[in-house]
Amino acid sequence: MTYIVQDPNKNTAVEAGKLRMNTTDDLATEQKEMFMKLMIAQLRNQDPSAPMDQKDMMAQIAQMSQVEMMGNMSKSMDSLALSQGTDMIGKFVQYKYQTTDDKGEVVTREATGRVDRIAMKDGQVSMMLSNGGVVKPSAVLAVQTTQLAPTYDELAKLKDSYVRVEMVNSSGNTITQEGRVASVDRRSGVPVLKFDDGRITTVSKVLASQFSPLVTPATPTPTPEPTT
Repeated sequence: MTYIVQDPNKNTAVEAGKLRMNTTDDLATEQKEMFMKLMIAQLRNQDPSAPMDQKDMMAQIAQMSQVEMMGNMSKSMDSLALSQGTDMIGKFVQYKYQTTDDKGEVVTREATGRVDRIAMKDGQVSMMLSNGGVVKPSAVLAVQTTQLAPTYDELAKLKDSYVRVEMVNSSGNTITQEGRVASVDRRSGVPVLKFDDGRITTVSKVLASQFSPLVTPATPTPTPEPTT
């Protein structure tokens, strides 16, 4: 069965974990009761002249205890995985994924997204992202509470588009740039956009993108002060 945690409230995640564990507990309890009933029936109906070997009985009890111990360990691991996954809800992640390029070859790309909810199936946690992606924890490259800068692969999709982006300069000030993207490159490992007019900029956030020229919002004309 699959249990999904959608509410960022941690109490909801705990309840989902309890639901999954209770299902396992019920099955384990049933198996244990069945084992005890069978053993009691064996003892009652055994041949007095050839009683049940005590060693065999102890071996069966030990085997049942071992199965129960493994089940408890599995429940603990599932609960831990679910708890750790729930802590990711609301955070932004950079992750890798595989896709096919124009030549049909399998390539690894990188993207970013916000974790909206957590899904758990067969003890495996998956993160459901706001962009529709489904990511395993092993594919995550970076995590932070604020929005991550777009990756090179995400910016590459903007080639030939008209964009409005934000960048942070060396003084820490946020500057808005816009224009038509001529190419995407890397400078010292950092992805950059090159506009038609030769400007080059890093990108902290994409505000808008389209295939036709952007319309710059008009600056409102200040209302003149009334004269007396």
